[in-house]
Amino acid sequence: MGANIPGKPRVFMPYIGGVGAYRQICDDVAANGYEGFTLDSRVVGELRMEFHVTPAQRDLQHRARCLAADFATRAAQHDREASDPVENYAALRDAGFYGLNVPAELGGGGVGLLGWSLAAEELAQGCGSTALSFNMHLSVVGPMMESPLVPRATKERLAKMVVHEGKLIGGNFSEPTTSGLVGTPVPLTRARRVDGGYRITGRKAFASMIAVADHVMVLARPDDAASNAAAMFLLVPPDAPGRKRRSGVGHPGHARHPQRLR
Repeated sequence: MGANIPGKPRVFMPYIGGVGAYRQICDDVAANGYEGFTLDSRVVGELRMEFHVTPAQRDLQHRARCLAADFATRAAQHDREASDPVENYAALRDAGFYGLNVPAELGGGGVGLLGWSLAAEELAQGCGSTALSFNMHLSVVGPMMESPLVPRATKERLAKMVVHEGKLIGGNFSEPTTSGLVGTPVPLTRARRVDGGYRITGRKAFASMIAVADHVMVLARPDDAASNAAAMFLLVPPDAPGRKRRSGVGHPGHARHPQRLR
């Protein structure tokens, strides 16, 4: 972080969200003979691995590079003011990036993990904070689309929200005592079924883009769950009764925003 801000020290900002699932994907790829990679042993003493970057992916890189050039004109100001890069999110929406990892059959880009990684790399050259925070939108939308546990009707509804209605989805998983990552304890936040939906009770310690997101995806444990490991995701709008948030310190768009839900 900081490479695009003149005079600002460059620092490494680690983020290990989803690292467990990522390692499993890597293991599966390796077990399948490095499916999706080209292994070139023609060079003596070396074994090179090359990605198959398609013309469509190169076009996506170009589009992301153009957006990054625009982001760079505001990056220093947002960094100084610790403000949300709302103009960048609007530009991403207008460019169709909200639905990048929504399947093409549901109206999205269907770019997959490699496609988004290539785009994120380019976006970060203009504003690292925007690329990092917007990743949370795709990080909650993508798994919902890929999971066999999510009903088709739910996927269609979410696709309509992000692709056709241009809704930005933030992540709201971590709690003071849990991280929301794979392998951590189930959330303390509870969801009780009531007429017309759920009543959520709990406190979250970290939320991405919460000040500008149209909805945040909240991780909670259903009160009527039979399993101790049961959990569910709920979309909460900004005007939900009983929702309170307190701003914290962090990178623009990816700050610490404790939130109470009642």
